[in-house]
Amino acid sequence: MQTSDTEKNSRAGRNGGTAGRGLRRAGKWILFLSVFTAGNLFLNFLFEPFLGSGEEMWKAFRAEQQLDTVYAGSSQCISAIRPDVVDGILGTRSFNMGTNMQSFHNSEAAVKAAIREKNIRRVVMVVDYEMLSSDRYENFRAEASFEKAYMDGLPLTSSLPSAAEFLTDPAFFGKPGSISFLFPWIYDRDMNVPQNVREKLAGRVLDTAGHRDAYGFYPSDEIMVPDDFYITPEQAPEWDKTAAQIIDLSLSESCRKDLEDLCRTCADSGVELTAISVPYPNWLRIYSLDTYRSVQQELTDLFAAYGFGYYDFNTVTAEHYSTDLTGYKDNGHMNTAGATVFSKMLAEFLRAEQSGGVSGWFTPLQ
Repeated sequence: MQTSDTEKNSRAGRNGGTAGRGLRRAGKWILFLSVFTAGNLFLNFLFEPFLGSGEEMWKAFRAEQQLDTVYAGSSQCISAIRPDVVDGILGTRSFNMGTNMQSFHNSEAAVKAAIREKNIRRVVMVVDYEMLSSDRYENFRAEASFEKAYMDGLPLTSSLPSAAEFLTDPAFFGKPGSISFLFPWIYDRDMNVPQNVREKLAGRVLDTAGHRDAYGFYPSDEIMVPDDFYITPEQAPEWDKTAAQIIDLSLSESCRKDLEDLCRTCADSGVELTAISVPYPNWLRIYSLDTYRSVQQELTDLFAAYGFGYYDFNTVTAEHYSTDLTGYKDNGHMNTAGATVFSKMLAEFLRAEQSGGVSGWFTPLQ
């Protein structure tokens, strides 16, 4: 049966109409994606820091020609260890790779990068008790900021696989919040928008306050306003009975695995690892003595299983180290003056550890 010209024209018209609707629909999607992308870029320009702490760390780290030691850990690491002070005593060349709320998983990532890029021989890992049971997804802002800052200094051939690995990580994959990784202004933002925009337009930091030094250390002249009281180890048993709120410490399985991965990375690479906890004033006011003692022993055993030492400087003897509250900017972090004193002691400790003479440095918790 032959098709009439009228039917052919009608069919062509229908096909043309369908194609036209498809093109219009595609055009709308293209317009939407263009506006959406432009909006995201604009918000990134407004809020994403010109040089955030993590980006600043990676940029300065990669600028180093030679390193033999790195320090890894959370904000306690950034504010407690001055590499220049340690280096001045030991003759080493070290760098502070700590970042805010750095998970043990990301500490290992930093150490791997230091081994790969700088062929380091020693790691000092700061174990922050606040991070002992942290969940990486709940800590997504810090996780995403760390990954984004790490990627920014890599060529596209390396940054894209790194981003893909991050997004498919079992800790984030399939969870709704992980999509925010594509929108840095959500998780890494500077609310001082006028200053941030001025720095981006100028292409340089205009206010050095709140930035690291060349060695990765975060300086501060702040001095804390003390609480009404603090708890000594002798007072702790009674305090635990009467305190309205007290935290029972524990090491989660995922965090234990990350610390063991760090130990294996160092052991397999022939890198010496020293794990420490830095002192802070209210450690026994917020944590129960029994669980603190238990976790302290658990960490000691964990690192010892790989041939490494763990040392809690909350229990260091006064003969080797002492400071007062003027050395802290808040209950969890040292200021520059406190970090200077601590770093001098740490250098002497690391020297003593290498010679095997640290057995009398600490007072066991009773």
